[in-house]
Amino acid sequence: MIKAVIFDCFGVLVTDGWHPFKHRYFANDPEKNAEASRLNDLTNKGVLGYQEFLHMIGHLAGISSEQVKNKLSTNAPNEHLFELITELKTDYKIGLLSNAAENWLDELIGPENVELFDEIILSCDISANKPSKQAYEMTAQKLGCELSECLFIDDIKTYVEAAQSSGMKTIHYTTLEQTISDIKVLLSGS
Repeated sequence: MIKAVIFDCFGVLVTDGWHPFKHRYFANDPEKNAEASRLNDLTNKGVLGYQEFLHMIGHLAGISSEQVKNKLSTNAPNEHLFELITELKTDYKIGLLSNAAENWLDELIGPENVELFDEIILSCDISANKPSKQAYEMTAQKLGCELSECLFIDDIKTYVEAAQSSGMKTIHYTTLEQTISDIKVLLSGS
């Protein structure tokens, strides 16, 4: 029986600026692409400061750190998903698990939407990124649930597969319509 529904932030709850940026600037250079991913992981774990990350990514991309910041901050909340979360909150614990360098949720989704979550787990706070099993285990634990009682939604297939391997039920977010439909079908059977 599902007791908690857990959402990824970037690419699910809000549009994602990082992956399009990385594709635009580093897709044709495997070494730079790998280095950008490494820097992003370090930042999400809280090892590398965000300003230093912007500077290093800007240097790697050949643009200013201010330009990087502007390109990465093009996130818009997914309002239809927040409407569904409001409905789900009456029957389920609601969690957020995100690879994030800092907590910008008030700015990204607004304080009223932040209040919808029973637990917010950011990689920078737990020093573990998805797809590590530790990230999923800590999320379930903070929600007071077993892994098998959690439904996890993410747009990154690798993270969905890792959550599923850890014991969670999962949905791979590809479109809003598909995701809402999949959530309703999965929850109706639990």
